[in-house]
Amino acid sequence: MIFLKFPPNHHSVPQFKNYFVLYTVQRGHYHVIEFGDPYSRLREGLRTVEDKVGVRLTGFGDMSVEDIVAKTGLSPIQASHAKQREYDEPFLISDPSKVFEISHEAGQVGLRVLVGSRSFTLLENLIKVPPVAN
Repeated sequence: MIFLKFPPNHHSVPQFKNYFVLYTVQRGHYHVIEFGDPYSRLREGLRTVEDKVGVRLTGFGDMSVEDIVAKTGLSPIQASHAKQREYDEPFLISDPSKVFEISHEAGQVGLRVLVGSRSFTLLENLIKVPPVAN
């Protein structure tokens, strides 16, 4: 656990007397502060959205390096790096006209979709909108 002092009422992390409590995950010799959902949760979310929309969503985790090279134009080294994910999942859509429906369904399970030039990316929806007061 890490304690950081910030100004009162800072908006991003729960506070306790102007201190933030950040929990860490041990990875080897490092303590990592995670600011996103783990990769396994995103892969599960991708399958959930795929089932709800009825369109094949092919994550980079489903593809070989050679498939990524062929479908995106990345170099083999770039494609190899693109497969190494921790907090997001690039994916391809069999029917890109469904991107708005996919994005909506992703939002229903706490995820969001970013549109890139070669693929789409699924990640945790970290943007929290406060309720509107009357």
